[in-house]
Amino acid sequence: MGEIVLFGYVQVRKPELKIKDYDTYQAFYCGLCSTLWNNYGALGSVTLTYDMTFLVVLLSSVYDLKEERRDLRCIVHPAKKRKHISTKASDYASHMNIILTYYHFIDDVNDEGSKFAFAESKIYTPAFKKAIKRYPKKAKQIEKCLTKLSALEKKNATIKELSDCFGKLMMVLSGLRHLFLFHFHLPA
Repeated sequence: MGEIVLFGYVQVRKPELKIKDYDTYQAFYCGLCSTLWNNYGALGSVTLTYDMTFLVVLLSSVYDLKEERRDLRCIVHPAKKRKHISTKASDYASHMNIILTYYHFIDDVNDEGSKFAFAESKIYTPAFKKAIKRYPKKAKQIEKCLTKLSALEKKNATIKELSDCFGKLMMVLSGLRHLFLFHFHLPA
């Protein structure tokens, strides 16, 4: 796992979006945050990423999931209600986010001997156990992908090998095998 950062790949390019599209994305972001809070408390909410928000938007769109729209105040924005959009994908992504967060800390412990990451991994262990109890097969697939990714890093694999492995992780997370295997059928 080493140099691979599991989070932070997805960035919102606000100037490129129409205002209504940005507002919708932000509502999904807030919806995922409140789902993380409901499932895991404050420990869940602080793991919020645009990466998992993208997963929620993608899965909600592909599967045309029913949206729950609410206007809520939260601990981060107590003064004014903000729009929240949640779907079944929000719940799923909250659990995947906890699994990835835990493995991120374990990776930092293994690669850098980080005492901070060790403490964080201990703090997140109950949440991790809750998530893997809900999705045991997915958790094993994620662990397998991350173990392979770590091995590739250690042997100084090419960017293509690393990208292929990370793409398989994204395929596992999304369940959208056909989208992530598409690149194998493109002409060279």
